[in-house]
Amino acid sequence: MTLRAILLTIVLLSSGLIVHAQATKLTAKFTDQEISTDPHAAIWTQAQAVTVKLGPQQIAPPFGGGAIKELQARALHNGRQIAFLLEWADATRDMESAQTDRFSDAVALQFPYQIEAQPSPFMGDARNAVNIWQWQASWQRDIDEGGLADVDRVYPPYADEVPYGIYVGRDVGNWRSQRDHKTPVENLIAQGWGTLTHQEQQHVLGKGIWENGRWKVVFLRALQTGLAGDASFIAGQKLSVNFALWEGTQAERGARKSVSLLWHELQLEPLPAGFAGATEPVKTAPAVRTVGVDAWVVALIAVLALLFGALLMWFIRRPQPQEPEIG
Repeated sequence: MTLRAILLTIVLLSSGLIVHAQATKLTAKFTDQEISTDPHAAIWTQAQAVTVKLGPQQIAPPFGGGAIKELQARALHNGRQIAFLLEWADATRDMESAQTDRFSDAVALQFPYQIEAQPSPFMGDARNAVNIWQWQASWQRDIDEGGLADVDRVYPPYADEVPYGIYVGRDVGNWRSQRDHKTPVENLIAQGWGTLTHQEQQHVLGKGIWENGRWKVVFLRALQTGLAGDASFIAGQKLSVNFALWEGTQAERGARKSVSLLWHELQLEPLPAGFAGATEPVKTAPAVRTVGVDAWVVALIAVLALLFGALLMWFIRRPQPQEPEIG
């Protein structure tokens, strides 16, 4: 175990966060069929579901989340594409985020950019990038209903009062404000806390359906894209995967979420002998290095802060010498 991993473990143990955590192995079963984004597709009966335990995010401020305690995950690949089906119980369908007091349900997958790397499971680190795919229920609603939730839908009485029809976020090119999302999944890259970056291409497809108090969400992408920052998948090889989930009713957003505190193993089944049509490995460009602080440095500072805090408390609470009585 590296020094970085040891220090992260000390911090987590001191916070009581990984006492009940357990790594899970998820197998991406090979199928010779086409894979769609339909969560109800019969093809998913070929893949075995595994349960992933989740807990509140208590590593970086703002802390919080943890409303959803677990999710079920399945995976498939056909030599050209890889797909994941994530399911979890949620009593409410939260698909609105255009109001300041409403928040969207969401779920995300995280992979190391380099197959052989073992970055921090908490959004990577300065030396090792991670590729994150986040599905958002609000984007799913926008796609299903034909456009971004706008003032006329959220605040119909005031739609005509938008001055000159100006929408600042959209007009300056903010990708979150655009009306024409082609997919409800956002493709992202990160190299540590506070470095989340919108990827150059948005080619992770997906679809989410809420029925009878349960979300089912599919992610679908080519095994390899060649784009710097995109994770690569190769049949027969294994890599790591991590999960995060947001419950809108509980005001979870940003860092307030349910998280999996450990990397889990993702094993792609090898291709059968003689199978044709597989994707050849693609060479990818180096990921853009983000200026930041290595995770082990942050962990060391956290450990020293804990020790300093304990020493300070001892100093404050230590027995004081009594003054001798005179006379």
